[in-house]
Amino acid sequence: MSIRKNVVTTIIVLAIIVIATYGLFSLGGGNTRGGNEGGFRSLNARTLVTLGVVGGSAFITGFGLRDVIGRAVATRNRNRLKSLQEQKKA
Repeated sequence: MSIRKNVVTTIIVLAIIVIATYGLFSLGGGNTRGGNEGGFRSLNARTLVTLGVVGGSAFITGFGLRDVIGRAVATRNRNRLKSLQEQKKA
C-alpha cells in the first residue's frame, strides 16, 4: 500500500510541475507584436539551460540530503535496538 501512495504522490507532483511550467511559458503575457513577449517566453536558450541545470542540481542535492538523513536515522535505530537486545540478554 505504501508503494502505491509513493507512486501516486510522485505522479501528482510531476503533473503539478508540468502544469506550472506550461503556465509559465504559455501565459507569460506581454506584447507579441513588438517582439517583447514577456514571461519565460522572452528568455533565451542559455538562460533556460542554466535554470534547468541549477534546478536539477538542487533537486538531486535534496534527494542526497534526504538519503544522508535516512542513513543516520537508520544507524541510530540499529544501535538502539542492539543496546536493547544486549540489555535483555544481561
